[in-house]
Amino acid sequence: MITDFYPLQPNADKREYYFESEGPNGVFQKVVLFEELPLQPGYFNLALCVVSHGIFLDDVVTDNADFSKTMQTVAKATYDFLEELPEAIIRVEANENRRLRIYNGIVKRRWKEIESLFEVKGKRQQKFEAYNPDHFYDGFELRLKKP
Repeated sequence: MITDFYPLQPNADKREYYFESEGPNGVFQKVVLFEELPLQPGYFNLALCVVSHGIFLDDVVTDNADFSKTMQTVAKATYDFLEELPEAIIRVEANENRRLRIYNGIVKRRWKEIESLFEVKGKRQQKFEAYNPDHFYDGFELRLKKP
């Protein structure tokens, strides 16, 4: 379950969830951002960014020794966002191969927890399919599991 996460400060429309990452490299303001896809109403891209002088940077690596806590914070923000918009579908794609390997590893390792909260599809060969832990995916799609 989502247990060890940073306190979140959502903005008014619950599309941005701010938090501070603390570690040996300092304190970084970060944001979990949910942007609705312009050509696909109801679908939202998830981005984790560092906030620097009001600018969202999605290509910064902080190496702040808090990876697990940061990922739990992203999971908490995602869950909270989907509770606000239960019909929304979240898309997660990586802007580099290293992050794609990380995302695949997280979903595979935490699959039992993830599947208890979310319906997940993986993207292979430009198509989404039901998630299978034996496959490597180019992206993910998730929605809140219906009770």
